[in-house]
Amino acid sequence: MQELQKVQEIVQQLNIIDDGTDIAELMHIFTDINVYDFEKFPKVSKRKKQFKTNEGGKNEVCDLVENYARERAKKEAADSAKKFFENGVSYEVVRASITLLSDEELQKIYKKVNNIK
Repeated sequence: MQELQKVQEIVQQLNIIDDGTDIAELMHIFTDINVYDFEKFPKVSKRKKQFKTNEGGKNEVCDLVENYARERAKKEAADSAKKFFENGVSYEVVRASITLLSDEELQKIYKKVNNIK
């Protein structure tokens, strides 16, 4: 339940405007934990209810969020490594600083920045 509340808070921070459009109504389903519209948005409402009420659904949401966070962190790490290499930081220092990426991933970034084939 805490995960759903966190998602709700994040989406509410996006300042969704309730202008009566279908998108606004759909966003209301996403932002209010207890709102469903099975007539207008049956698939979304059904899936949301599954996520909310089914233990497997809760686990699936947690897995999705964890995977997203992991991929986002790896992208940020790759971007940082690229900037370090562009600014002349040695491979050894970058390797010691950025532990989320494998040696193979770091070498690929290093070679690309330094035009090595």
